Amino acid sequence: MNYKNLYFADLNIADVSTTVGMTILVGETEIRWANTAGDLGGEPETLDCTPLSATVQMNKAGIQSLANWTVDYFFNKTDFKALENLKTLGEVVDISVKLPDGSSFSNRGKLTSNYATGIAVNGLLTAHAVFELSSNTGWEFVEASAGE
Repeated sequence: MNYKNLYFADLNIADVSTTVGMTILVGETEIRWANTAGDLGGEPETLDCTPLSATVQMNKAGIQSLANWTVDYFFNKTDFKALENLKTLGEVVDISVKLPDGSSFSNRGKLTSNYATGIAVNGLLTAHAVFELSSNTGWEFVEASAGE
């Protein structure tokens, strides 16, 4: 029996997204040297709904917990200054993480912190930006349009 055909016949590696070619836009600003970003979603809190008569714990999903969203990037004056300007404005802006196929994850948030990190001998200077998310629906996945 050919297990590869049995279990993987409908799998196509071309369907898997990679991070190569992703872009992060905050308002009108692209963070060009971004190298790590936070999760694009969150898990719901667990609500215990176990009755006294039960012998096992029973749970129900509660509200989704979304913490601050972070982006780490290689420090450069262009990205740093653009983010500092955004932080000074203190406005809630659109945040978009664009995948190579043109689809994206979107949210809204306000930049609350932007600072240099990663100071070490023979290392790259990095920076860390923190966004306070404000969308009441969480991250939204937007399919690429047919023209992209």
